[in-house]
Amino acid sequence: MLNIAIVEDDDREAEILGSYITEYGEKNDERFRIERFNDAKSLLDNYRHVYDIIFMDIMMPEINGMEAAVKLRKLDKVVPLTKLQK
Repeated sequence: MLNIAIVEDDDREAEILGSYITEYGEKNDERFRIERFNDAKSLLDNYRHVYDIIFMDIMMPEINGMEAAVKLRKLDKVVPLTKLQK
């Protein structure tokens, strides 16, 4: 099972991405555990080294995705990180 974090302030966008990941898993006999964060601060304040990949929005309040990525790399140098495209 892969652990995935979605960092997205827009509920609809997070739901769409989550459904795509779930659909992919069902079609390919893969299982995912998805954890959603409403903002980058929530991810960074409680960061645990458990994620296999992190999907992060760029445009978010307080800490944008680029600033969060820099901070995340100080906590975890290896987790794959990808930006969300709208």
